[in-house]
Amino acid sequence: MIVLFYITLYFFFLFITYFKFGTLFRANNLFNTMWSLGAIVVLYEVAGLYPVSLLTHMYIVFSILSFNIVYLLFSKKTFKFQMNIDRRDLKLKYVYLLNISSYFFLIPILINAIKIIINLGWDSLRLYAFRDSDILASALQLRIVSWIVYPIFLSTILLAVILAVKKVKIPFLYVIATLNLLSYTISFGGRNDIIKTFFYFILTFLVLKSTNIKKVIIPKKYIFYGICILSITFYLTTLRSLKGLNFIENALVYFFGSLSYFDVLIHSPEFSTFHDSLLFGTGVLGFLINPLLYIGMMIFGIPNYTSEYLVKIVTDNYIFISENFRYNAMSSALYPFWRDGKGVGIVIGMMVFSIIVVVIENKYYNNRNLRSFSLYIFILFIVFSSVMNYELLTIRTFMNIVFIITFTRPLTKAIKVQNNRGL
Repeated sequence: MIVLFYITLYFFFLFITYFKFGTLFRANNLFNTMWSLGAIVVLYEVAGLYPVSLLTHMYIVFSILSFNIVYLLFSKKTFKFQMNIDRRDLKLKYVYLLNISSYFFLIPILINAIKIIINLGWDSLRLYAFRDSDILASALQLRIVSWIVYPIFLSTILLAVILAVKKVKIPFLYVIATLNLLSYTISFGGRNDIIKTFFYFILTFLVLKSTNIKKVIIPKKYIFYGICILSITFYLTTLRSLKGLNFIENALVYFFGSLSYFDVLIHSPEFSTFHDSLLFGTGVLGFLINPLLYIGMMIFGIPNYTSEYLVKIVTDNYIFISENFRYNAMSSALYPFWRDGKGVGIVIGMMVFSIIVVVIENKYYNNRNLRSFSLYIFILFIVFSSVMNYELLTIRTFMNIVFIITFTRPLTKAIKVQNNRGL
């Protein structure tokens, strides 16, 4: 019965979206796909995941309703257009200078990471990743990498993906982006950024196909590049795979285990003390408020009250989400919104999240340049991954936006054409 309800809700908004915009690919349908699929996965206890409570299902349903109502009210209908992008849209001197400078901070960590992998193995590297230690990196090094180096690297990768898809020839940029992806992955033993890069490609193609009049063709070399990314992801997954699960089950737990994790968190008396203190909107707007709070900490010496930290001290804990394995870190967008104001916080949080998406999306449709397009792909991935975690909670997301703006010029070069129905 619950499954039928999710399917009905999904196709209802799919129809409304197509009727209003003349296309199936919009941010709300991306949101609906991931959240509906995630709800069904945990409902059927795939890979042994604990089923979530009826309360959590209600939160998911209200999330879908809140996000879609705001999105459908305020997102604009657009005409198809031809967006022209070339290397002049990019401030290449800034890109090259900041990327090369970043390696002065990353190389010492990279060397330590290689030593750990050789002596202790890949799993051991993950134990030290983002933890203050003399073995991999100090707290100061990790902060610099997280708030400056990583945003520079990710912004460069995103811009490189978009320019590659648009067939703009900047070979050195693509070399730097590839080195960034490999060096950061090796330094911290993660797979998230490889997955991000893959979906940046997918989202870029889908947006161009749905909004550009010119036919978008996937070159064979990008198909090969995508296969390489998936192969690396598969290899890293086998290194960190949960015992007894196949690749598909591991992927489903990776994407949707967050919902079981959230359900366990909010019902666990162990964390009730933390849950008594509400965040009052600093969760949903963390990427704007937390940088200001952190500056206040540094100037006035006040305790760390950033929502990013207050969420992290709870989600750092490993908790069983099945009888056989534990999970941490990713609690979906539900948890920071729930910390903002329980059920009301989730409804308001999803509405605010939807407004942020609409503002960035409408900016893309109005400006149609590299900067607005990059920010649009960036926010689309955040929508896609919101079922896993809420990236707008963090300071480094704010810095990502800063560097995307820093690296691009606000040029507008697009030709509006007829409103064709399409993907």
